Amino acid sequence: MKTFKLFILTALAVTSAGSATGAEPSGYYDSCKGKSGAALLTALCNKISSHTTVSYNGLWDLYRSSDVDDNGKIWDMYSTKRWNAGEKCGSYSKVGDCYNREHSLPKSWFDDASPMYSEAYHIYPTDGKVNGQRSNYPFGECENGTTLSSSNGVKALGRLGKSTFPGYSGTVFEPDDQYKGDFARSYFYMAACYNDRISSWHSDAMAGNKYPAFKEWTVNLLLKWHREDPVSKKELDRNEAVAKRQNNRNPFIDHPELAEHIWGNKKTTPWNGDSSAPETASFVRPSNGQTVNLGRTTLNNAVSTAVSVSGKGFTSNVSATVSGAGFSVSPASLSASAVNAGTSVTVTYRPTAASQTSATLTFSGDGATATVKLTGDVVSGIPANQPTNIDRDAFTANWVNVGSASTVYTLYVTQNGSNLAGYPRQMAAGATSYRVTGLEEGSTYVYWVTGLGLESNHVTVTTHSDLPEINALPDEDLVFTARPGEPSRDISVTVDAYMIDHEIEVSVDAPFEVSTDRSRWFRAVILDPDDDHFFIRVNSADKGVFYSAVTMSADGYVFDDLRAMATISDGTAAGEFFESFEAMQSAGYSEQTLELDAASWRFDGAGAFADDRVAHTGSQGVRFNRDAGSYAEMSTGPRGSFSKLTFMTRLFDSEAAEIAVEISTDGGKNWKRVTAVSPTSDWRETAVDLAGDEADLRVRFVKTSGARVALDDVSLTGSFGALGDVTAERRTWDAYNLDGDLAVDVAAAEAIDVNVYSLDGIRRASLTAAPGITRIVLPAGLYIVVVGDDSRRVVIR
Repeated sequence: MKTFKLFILTALAVTSAGSATGAEPSGYYDSCKGKSGAALLTALCNKISSHTTVSYNGLWDLYRSSDVDDNGKIWDMYSTKRWNAGEKCGSYSKVGDCYNREHSLPKSWFDDASPMYSEAYHIYPTDGKVNGQRSNYPFGECENGTTLSSSNGVKALGRLGKSTFPGYSGTVFEPDDQYKGDFARSYFYMAACYNDRISSWHSDAMAGNKYPAFKEWTVNLLLKWHREDPVSKKELDRNEAVAKRQNNRNPFIDHPELAEHIWGNKKTTPWNGDSSAPETASFVRPSNGQTVNLGRTTLNNAVSTAVSVSGKGFTSNVSATVSGAGFSVSPASLSASAVNAGTSVTVTYRPTAASQTSATLTFSGDGATATVKLTGDVVSGIPANQPTNIDRDAFTANWVNVGSASTVYTLYVTQNGSNLAGYPRQMAAGATSYRVTGLEEGSTYVYWVTGLGLESNHVTVTTHSDLPEINALPDEDLVFTARPGEPSRDISVTVDAYMIDHEIEVSVDAPFEVSTDRSRWFRAVILDPDDDHFFIRVNSADKGVFYSAVTMSADGYVFDDLRAMATISDGTAAGEFFESFEAMQSAGYSEQTLELDAASWRFDGAGAFADDRVAHTGSQGVRFNRDAGSYAEMSTGPRGSFSKLTFMTRLFDSEAAEIAVEISTDGGKNWKRVTAVSPTSDWRETAVDLAGDEADLRVRFVKTSGARVALDDVSLTGSFGALGDVTAERRTWDAYNLDGDLAVDVAAAEAIDVNVYSLDGIRRASLTAAPGITRIVLPAGLYIVVVGDDSRRVVIR
C-alpha cells in the first residue's frame, strides 16, 4: 500500500520537565578512537550523521523538554525572558513579545536544505526581536556593538556590530558570554554531523571544505568560546532530550576535548576517548594573538586595564612580560593554581613619547605561550574615548581625567554644529563618563570636553535606529493538499512591515504560487508599501510532497522563516491512508502528541515500542499499558470519502483485553463507537465498514479493560474529498485594511456575525455584517477578525 503523508502542525503535551538522567551508551564513540584532525572529524560524521529527523514544526514540541528551566518555562538564550510554550511568534515589535526558532548556523548558509533546516542540535528557542537583529550575520565579537532596548523588564542578550575579533572585520552578532560555549559546540556538531555536505555551505565563516570546514578566524573564535565557557548542566540536559528524539548525540558535549583533537592544540594527537586523561598545559584566556586597546592618554599620564588569564594543566608558575616602551604589567609571575582557576594581571600604559603606541604581552609556562598585542593612543590634549551604551535616544560619553580628583571638565554636545539644550555643562573630571539622554533616534552628535586649559579630541556618535522587520502571519498553517493538475485552495498571509517604506518582493519555489488578487498567480509578486497581505497556493501536475520557503525581501532585509508544505495526490487508490507508526519516537506511556507519517496522533497510556510482539510490519508499533482508558487518537486526519477502516491488533500479555474503536466525522468534535475488539495472542486484522460520506475523519482506539495490547498498520480505504468546497467556504468573506479602516467584505448572500479582537485578547468590535463591504474604524494595530470557526489577521495602518 502507498503511504499518504499528511503533515499537520501539532503541539507535544508534556506534563513536566525532567532533568537529564541518561549518558552516552557504552562504546558509542569506539569507532572514533585513535584518530585526530580531519580523520577524527570524518569518523564522527560516520557515527552521528544517521539520525531521526525532527520536523521543523516538531521543534516547538521538542523545546518543551529540551529547553526548559527548573520551572518548566522555555529557556531563551537571546533574552532574559522565560517563555510559556504558547508564546510563539507571531508578530513582534519589541524584545519580550514572543520566541521563535533560531538557526544558530543560519539556514541561508546551506540554502534552506534538509535535514539541517530542522536540526535540533543547532536550532534554539530565542526572542523574536533579537533573532531578527541577528539575521544571518555570523557569530563574532564586537566591543562597541548594539544591544536592543529592554522592554517591560526583559533585557535583550547579545549585540550586533563591527567585528573586533582578529581575522574578520565584517558585521557580526555577539551572543551573551554565558552561551558562547553552547553555540561553539553546536557549530562543532554541525561540522561533524554534516561533514559530507559542509563543503558546499557558504558564508564569511565557512571555509568551503570538509576540513577544517570553518575559516581560520572562525576556528579561533569557536575554540576560544569553547574553552572559556565549559559545558553546563543546561547543555547536558539538552543533549539527552534531543538524543531521545534524534537518536544521535552531540559528541562535543559528551567529550569537550574532541575539539582540541580536531582543531585545537592536540589536532595531531590521536584521541583515546578518555576525558579524564592528564591535560597538556594550555591557555584558555587570553586568546593567542588577541588585541587589547588601553585607550587614549596624554604624555606621562597613566591608564590601566585588567587582562584575564586562565588555563588548564599548569603545574609551574606562569610569567607575564611586556616588550614595548611605555607599557608595564603586574604581577610578573602567577602561580599555577591561580592560572588554572583563572586570574588577571594589570597592564599600565604611561607613554613618555608620542611614538610609544604598541607593545606585546606574553604569558609563558610549562611549554605553553599566549601573546597579546597591546595598543594605546597618545594625544596632546585631554583624551576623549569612544562612546559606549549607544541606544536610540542616549549614549555614554567617556574621557580620561588628566588632572586631580578635584578637576572640573566642561562637556560639550552638539548636533549640526549647535549646542544641545543643557550643554555645555560642568562635571567632575574624575567621573570619566556621563550619560547623554533625550536624543533623537538615528541622529549624529559630536562631543568633547575642556579643562585645565586643554581641549579633547572631538568624538562623533550616531544613535541607533530600529532594524527593519517583515513579519508574516498566515491565517492558518501553510499545509496544502491537492490533486495533480488542480490548484489547491489558497491561504491568506498578512504582512506586517516595520521601518520599510519600499516595495516588498514575495517569492516561492515551484510548484507553489503567490498572488495579490487571487486571480493572477506567479512565483514572485511585488507588494506596495500599503499592501498588507498576499495569497499562496500549490499547483502541480506531478504527485509528491513539496516544500518551499516563503521569502520576503526589501531594502536588503530578508524574512524567510515561513515555510509551506504540500502533498499532491490523485486520491483514487484504495488504502491511500496508511499509518505504520514507524516515524514515532518512543516516550513511554506519557501523554504526547506526535506528527507521524499519515496524520498526527495523541497518545495517553500508549506509546511506540520496537518489539516483535508490537510491530506487525516494520520495526515498531503502538503498545497500550494496563490502564483502562489509555488511548491512541488521531488528532488530525484526512478529509474524504472512506468506505473501510482496517487495523491490526494482538495481545502483548497472556491476559484478555478489549479495545473500543471510535469514529468522528466532524474533525474530533463528536465521537461514535463503531466496534469493540478482543485481541488474541496472534495478529488479527479487523475491518470496519464506514458510511463513505465526505467527512473530516478521525479514529480513536481506547483500551477499555484487560492487560497490555499491541496496535499497528491502520489504513483507510477510499478517496480524498474535493478541496474546492473548502476554498469556496473561505471565499464567502474576507477582511483587510482599506484606507486605514478595517474592511469586512461579505460575498455570501446572507449577513454574518463578526467579532474583532486585538492581540491582548480584548474584543474591540462585535457586529453583524451585511453582504458587501462594512468598514470599522479602529486605531492602528494588528487585529484578529473572527467569523464562526474561521479567522483573518489584519494590520491597520
